[in-house]
Amino acid sequence: YLNPLLLAYDERLAQLSGELEGKEGRLDKLAKQVEEVVAENDRLRVEMQQASDRHAAQLEVAAEMEERRRSAVGRAAAQELLQEEVELLRQENELLVRQQQEVDVELQRLHVALEENSREAIRAAQENAALLARMQQANATNHDLE
Repeated sequence: YLNPLLLAYDERLAQLSGELEGKEGRLDKLAKQVEEVVAENDRLRVEMQQASDRHAAQLEVAAEMEERRRSAVGRAAAQELLQEEVELLRQENELLVRQQQEVDVELQRLHVALEENSREAIRAAQENAALLARMQQANATNHDLE
């Protein structure tokens, strides 16, 4: 009369094993997404550094041009041009900072999701282990009864 109980245990164990495999698959997928976001983040950081380097080079060129303009155009006109260049550089920097913040937010969101999925997978594994232990105990009791 324990046979139906053992069958139910086996079915539940198979069900939980299937759920665990599904969660592990989702966890692997999420880990891959996190890797992609990290790679994108690294790429954006490189782009931001390159943009920063370009800005520095542009500032040097602007300084040289400003010197030339002082003598040719006059101090006021040169200062206005330099201020325009500085404003353009400031706007570009703000854009890069916003893009970096967006990447950081997305990376944090994916990290939280990965942690949640990891906790779910661990919880399911613990449940499976407990069910397996109970099933083994039931099998041992069944053998003792026989």
